[in-house]
Amino acid sequence: MYPGLPISIIDASLKLFCAMDASRRDVHQTLTDGDRAVERNLNADNKIHFNAKKVGRKSSVRDFMKLCGRISKNVPIEATVNFLTESQRTLCVAESVDIFVSASPSKETRKAFIINVAAPIWGIPADFAIRYIETRKPSVEKLSSSVHIGRVVINRNNATHDAGKGTFIDTNYSLRLMESISVCISQNEPVLLVGKYLLQMTSCIRILMLTFS
Repeated sequence: MYPGLPISIIDASLKLFCAMDASRRDVHQTLTDGDRAVERNLNADNKIHFNAKKVGRKSSVRDFMKLCGRISKNVPIEATVNFLTESQRTLCVAESVDIFVSASPSKETRKAFIINVAAPIWGIPADFAIRYIETRKPSVEKLSSSVHIGRVVINRNNATHDAGKGTFIDTNYSLRLMESISVCISQNEPVLLVGKYLLQMTSCIRILMLTFS
């Protein structure tokens, strides 16, 4: 399905899925030396303990395929290159977080996933990954034919009006939320928005609808 993805991307995505698979099916029989280092990191005493069952839903092969699809579309990778830059691997971390733990209402669970799973598997320093996921402010650039929101580009119709800012406040959180929703839109994925910030989520949807129109 994704022949353009380097084998290193497929391997890392599969390791991440195995780490999230609560059944731990056959993962120990297939570990290489490098994989065992990751496995030790998942359970190290000096790390925040991560329990996949605390996410609130079980991961499935569909999540693995979704991760490969997102990386294939949203991360610029040359077909003949097997080495990823830090910026490319950071984008892979962001996609991993959105797919596997964004449904969790617990900030501690999401942080534990970044530190113990996503960051070591993608080879990114944990503190850098935390800053990127939790404090980054995505940029927004609206062109005549497309809209750039952080790591995603979405084509837009011929605009006859401008969304304007209105009462929408471009906070770091709201822009990261808008970026995550935009990735789902670009992938034609269904989105379920719940939580105590529902009004802010509704505002993000309204702005997005106006922006892409």
